[in-house]
Amino acid sequence: MSLIESLRSQVLEKESEHAARIAEREAQEAYYQKSLKPAMLSTLTYFSEVVSNLRFLETTSTVELPVSPDTESTVTLEQGNYELLHDDIKNPVCLEIIGECSLVSPQRFHLSTPEQVAHYTEFLDSIQFSYHRKTQLDSFYEIKSATFDLEGPMKVGIRVEASATNRCVYIYLRNLEGMSTRRYQFAPERINSDLLDRLAKLLLRQESKLVKVEVCSNMRSVLREQVEAEKLERDADIARAMQEMLLERQAEADAKKLSTKLLNFTSTLKAGLTNTA
Repeated sequence: MSLIESLRSQVLEKESEHAARIAEREAQEAYYQKSLKPAMLSTLTYFSEVVSNLRFLETTSTVELPVSPDTESTVTLEQGNYELLHDDIKNPVCLEIIGECSLVSPQRFHLSTPEQVAHYTEFLDSIQFSYHRKTQLDSFYEIKSATFDLEGPMKVGIRVEASATNRCVYIYLRNLEGMSTRRYQFAPERINSDLLDRLAKLLLRQESKLVKVEVCSNMRSVLREQVEAEKLERDADIARAMQEMLLERQAEADAKKLSTKLLNFTSTLKAGLTNTA
């Protein structure tokens, strides 16, 4: 292939890649306009009204959250101060509903080991709970213990994102289902009034889970039988393994006895031959 032919081939390949990217962007835009935009607009409209009403009513709620060092004992906080953020009112791609959890009373915790200090620091950072830490050092200037004064507030919220690339709507939950961030993926047609209402109730702590998995009685029976069958199989495997181990030990013992008998017989035979000589 000549130089000019090689250059022409490269130009055609680049033009083809560029055309493919344009076609993909156009397809994604068409999908957004047809499927994602209606879902995002309905979400924006719904939460605009919800947040507006919550702010007008100055709605607050008392919540008990596991933000203590053992991440099990709860601390009392007051949740409120809701806000709605969005990128584009006409063609929304991302919107977020945010609330704040503020301490009802001061909270101080003293942790006596470096491991506890590191674990609690990591936990508070992961949930973005503001705090002041006073650290005590040992003679080697390494962390010995620490006292934590929680400050807050801690953010909670819901983020809704339209993904034309993956043709879905992502819903992120922040410090609502447990002390972490959860992500759910929905087809745009799943974003309906029932789901939005459940989202709002989740934000207000009137629901604990966004998606409930219900198992019918027949399925529960099947699962129970499956668990029992697996347990029986495990028990049979253990019994079989124990039997094999016992047989191996018995075989080893028999072999050892036989070896001892042969050794004694050989010694006796040698002694007899020696005496005869």
